[in-house]
Amino acid sequence: MKSFKTFLSLFAAVGLLALIVQCTTTEEVEIPLYSISGTVVLPDGSENAEGAVVYLTESATSTNYIAMAISDDFGAYTLSNIRGGDYFIWANFDSENTNSSGRLGGMKFSSTPQAVSVIAANAASDITLENSSPSGVAVSTTGAWTVDGSHSEVVFEFPYREFNGTFSGNFDSYDFAFEFDDGDLDNSTIWAEVDLRTIKTGQPGRDGRYTTESSVEGQDSLDNQGNVVEWFYAGCLTEYLGAAVGRGLNTVLTNDVTAIFWCDPSDTQRNDDIEIYGDGYRAKGTMNFNGVEAEVVAFFKFIDGYVSDGTQYSSFEAKFVFRAESDFSITASQVDDDVEVYSTIQLRKTL
Repeated sequence: MKSFKTFLSLFAAVGLLALIVQCTTTEEVEIPLYSISGTVVLPDGSENAEGAVVYLTESATSTNYIAMAISDDFGAYTLSNIRGGDYFIWANFDSENTNSSGRLGGMKFSSTPQAVSVIAANAASDITLENSSPSGVAVSTTGAWTVDGSHSEVVFEFPYREFNGTFSGNFDSYDFAFEFDDGDLDNSTIWAEVDLRTIKTGQPGRDGRYTTESSVEGQDSLDNQGNVVEWFYAGCLTEYLGAAVGRGLNTVLTNDVTAIFWCDPSDTQRNDDIEIYGDGYRAKGTMNFNGVEAEVVAFFKFIDGYVSDGTQYSSFEAKFVFRAESDFSITASQVDDDVEVYSTIQLRKTL
């Protein structure tokens, strides 16, 4: 009996020792972790995508990512602390790093999930983004489509005196013309014109207007025959933008009362270009403003819209930034160099 108890004690001791060894061994084992790195580039490979969001998932269709990184100024990214295994990697990119789905912000790109294996070493995987603009877009304003001016707009904003505030406003008078076919971009054309005299910011001292007012309050301006005369009253922005010399009663309109943008890739004497860019298009054209012609790049998207009472309503959303002083000699300190212009061009055609 004594021998049996001794055996049981010895067995228990051996079991406890094995358990201690097992726990110690488990605690000492380290699971190796690796990294995946690479560069995110735009579809044609000419530009790196700064601010792209890179995701790592366990399947090509999963929306639950196990790691995420944001590419740096050079489009480079690194996913750290990744266990060995097989994964899929993909990226989303907004050219302005915004998540806005309303007013046109950046152009949106994405990539197809691609397989990447991490086997006992760090892995490398470059990502090429893909365009996703709609196909079959054809708009001719000399054909079936017309511009609905009552539902279109041209608005702008710029920092005031080096970001001391922000000026914003719109123009009441503008015109657009398109011969656009996304299947034949080399022969597509874009033309837009804005009347600078119709600037509106909500402040009469900044805006321009036609009036019959004279220097005497409450009285009309009359010519030598006593007829009422309408003349243009220029606010400070009308003068700054080059449409007038002087303000108020001393206004003299210039020959540059309009700003015009046009893009015609078929013109071999010019360097214009229209290309698919993300979920929209990029147009490199020319703007004539303040007596100066300079290159401007515009971004725009086509919105298919809706059908009502036998009429198709669609639109272009467009945006561009121009350098007022650097490119167009606008030297007023109140107008910052970078002026952003947004436009909604409502289109309609009878079906």
